[in-house]
Amino acid sequence: MDAKTGDREAFVEIERLHQNDIAASKRRDFDALRALVSDEAVIFPEGGNVVRGKPEIDRWFLAMKKSMEDYDVLAYSMEFEEIQVHGEYAFEWAYARESARNRRTGEIEKGTSKLFRVLKREEGQWKVYRTIWNQ
Repeated sequence: MDAKTGDREAFVEIERLHQNDIAASKRRDFDALRALVSDEAVIFPEGGNVVRGKPEIDRWFLAMKKSMEDYDVLAYSMEFEEIQVHGEYAFEWAYARESARNRRTGEIEKGTSKLFRVLKREEGQWKVYRTIWNQ
């Protein structure tokens, strides 16, 4: 399913956000991933505490970066099922699939998550404003 409703120009910009997100995830570039997230975001990580506000978001991304130091990302994709644009906000949901090799053990870990996000257009750029996922 590829249900898209709303401003066609916005879809081009949102697709750019998606491609930057995927590329940065494959490179484990947490600085680039952080740049895609609003300073006003609220993040609901699976099994974790709610993360909100610039200082908490910055700390969370730093912790994610450290937790992935022993992994090489082998594959990462996001398959968006629905995107709706309503003015300065967009709502989307997707499946995120990834596989990574643990450098210490050689073990390959695979996972699929369901992802829901609210995007917000800030100064002409779409940013992740709210996000939640689970396996």
